[in-house]
Amino acid sequence: MRGGLILIAIAFLFPLLTPAQLQDTRAKIAELERKLAELPPGQFDFGLHNELRHLYGSIDQKKAMRHVDIILKHQRFDGYMKQILGGASENKTQAIAKLTGLARQHADLPHLAACCWIWAGDLESDRTKAQAHFKQALAVKNLSEDYREAIEDRVLFDPANRKPWPKQITPPDDLKDAPGPWSDPDDPTLWPNRTSRANSDPWIAEHHDQIKVMKPRLLLINFSNEHSRDHLDRLTRRLIEALAESTRYHGYQDALAPAFLQYQVFKFIDLRDADSKTGNSRKIPVKDPQATRGFNMKYRQYFSPEFAEYYGVPDPRDPKRFLRLDELLDGGYVHEVWFFESGNVHAKPHVGSFEVVEEKPRYDANFKKIGKDWVQSGNGGDHEQPWVGRSCRIGCVNASRGIGCFLESLAHGMEGTSNSNAIPYFTKYFREYADFNLRERYKLPFDNLYGVDYGGKQIEYPNPTTMVLKHRGKEYRVDNYVPAGGSAHFPPNARGHYDLDNTAPVMSTIEDWRIGSGPDGKDAAKPFTNQSFRQYRDLAPDCMGAWLIFWRQNMPGLNNRQKDDQGRPMKNWWPFLFY
Repeated sequence: MRGGLILIAIAFLFPLLTPAQLQDTRAKIAELERKLAELPPGQFDFGLHNELRHLYGSIDQKKAMRHVDIILKHQRFDGYMKQILGGASENKTQAIAKLTGLARQHADLPHLAACCWIWAGDLESDRTKAQAHFKQALAVKNLSEDYREAIEDRVLFDPANRKPWPKQITPPDDLKDAPGPWSDPDDPTLWPNRTSRANSDPWIAEHHDQIKVMKPRLLLINFSNEHSRDHLDRLTRRLIEALAESTRYHGYQDALAPAFLQYQVFKFIDLRDADSKTGNSRKIPVKDPQATRGFNMKYRQYFSPEFAEYYGVPDPRDPKRFLRLDELLDGGYVHEVWFFESGNVHAKPHVGSFEVVEEKPRYDANFKKIGKDWVQSGNGGDHEQPWVGRSCRIGCVNASRGIGCFLESLAHGMEGTSNSNAIPYFTKYFREYADFNLRERYKLPFDNLYGVDYGGKQIEYPNPTTMVLKHRGKEYRVDNYVPAGGSAHFPPNARGHYDLDNTAPVMSTIEDWRIGSGPDGKDAAKPFTNQSFRQYRDLAPDCMGAWLIFWRQNMPGLNNRQKDDQGRPMKNWWPFLFY
């Protein structure tokens, strides 16, 4: 019986091939190996290695795993490889067993072994076992530096390893006048407060409907050598004013609507070079100083002990050291990070940062965290950024542009949060509001207008309820077209990306979405034109700024009149930013 099981296992790993199939497989392998040998030194081709991994899987498992090792060296934590290796199974116990078995079996393949140990540690709910897996990964020899950093991060930033905070945090001498956990009120309608002061506190979800105002604290970091402190202070003040205005529910018609988000500056960190007026500081964290294009920002560095020295906030539990960013978040000192870039694309080093990144816990339909699960929920994300147990939004402010451009970045961040499904409730209703449901609503071949194959302004509106567009050589006509709220790039009457100039009306329910003021309780549609957001052109004059203030004011905010599918008052969306 035992021998039979072994034969079954061998047949599974090495599917039985006919002589003809075996000959064909070997011929394909030889051709791919020839192509691989002809690549320039140092060049990586995922397709070649993945196909060889697949072909070798039927005749030589060790060689198949060597190609997995090469893939994981160049594409660390590749999700496809995780699935191939069995690490994406819904049964976590089985996934952990599969990964740890492969790590032991292929201990001589460093990146495969380390990746399997790390994935197993990430899946493990028992902290002691998880740490044991990470230590096994650290013991693997001949690892690349980025792998070693990833393992160290899982040990360094594990929330369970943090010391408890003092009951009352006192301000450092240079921050006595700054907002901080020492100034939080004993008021459950305001966040942060003495009971809850940090992002992702369960308290926020539990008291969501009681919160009347949020005053998140900003950590500002300047890398621009080209802009004065006065310029950056003015830019920050205007951004805070615009964000406050944008969270006044239906503020365009209600002069008494309160501002829900009222950002405060915790500290400004100026890292400009003393000997240069060009480009960005030499302290800006990049992955490759020689890069000339593409994504290059090393977000991990914001959490490093080196940057803790720059922040200069003493640890109240150990005054001999400074707090890292993960600790500033955990202690409620900081809730969001904005960094300033010069915007000079010709200066070195090339940065290539995302507009806004965020890592967020995953929640279930009842707003409870799903174990230790988390997702990238910004407009892009860096897989090398450590997960620190609390949400962290890091926004890039181009100091050469105005506030409307950063409002657009934050809008893409909200779209990213919806796409991540971090908060199912938010995803469900945001998709409807932002017209991310075009496929199901109008049977179009894309979910939203970002999916159209554009060659300019390809959308036309022959009348206020008809949309005609061209996509991949085919024309689509949508009669009875009544969009809801639109998206960051597309107001309801947009003819293409960034269209703020269309004076032609399109019927839209943006102002009555899920309120139901129309006949038979339906959402009332009214003509939308670029005049709808005219009053905000001075407040946010560049990029999509004016439109986005109006867009955000129509989202369910404090004291909104929207209803969910059960007819209950819609939850205020703004607290979701700090879940």
